[in-house]
Amino acid sequence: MNKVVLIGNGFDKAHKMETSYQEFIIHYLRNSMQFAFENQWYSDENIELTINKTFY
Repeated sequence: MNKVVLIGNGFDKAHKMETSYQEFIIHYLRNSMQFAFENQWYSDENIELTINKTFY
């Protein structure tokens, strides 16, 4: 006999996994900005960043 186990909402958070929408957005923006600072630009289908390191 096959068994199907469904794990409901909250399982990931109960195990301290960073899986909320807010945590996803923070992770996405942090990685995008880190890439932009290292390469002076970042672009994908959602965001485009350009870093100008010219100081006056």
